[in-house]
Amino acid sequence: MSTKRKYIDPKPAENLLKKSKKSWKAITTAEKYFMKGRYGKALPLLFKYEDCEARAMLFLAYMYFEGVGTIEDMVINF
Repeated sequence: MSTKRKYIDPKPAENLLKKSKKSWKAITTAEKYFMKGRYGKALPLLFKYEDCEARAMLFLAYMYFEGVGTIEDMVINF
C-alpha cells in the first residue's frame, strides 16, 4: 500500500500575496492597453487570473459604458 504525502505549503499567506500582486499588475496592464486602443492585448490579461475577477468585471462594465461594445465586437475588430 503506497501512501502519498500531501504537500503543505510552509508560507501560504506569502504565496497568496505574490499571486495577488501578479493578478493586480495584469489587470493594470490591461487597463493601459485599453486606453491605447489595443483590445486584443487587454482581453486575455483580464481573464488570466481568478483572484481579481471583481476588478476585471468592473473594468469590462466600464469598457461597455465607454462605448467599446461587447466582447464579441472587440474580438472581431482587433
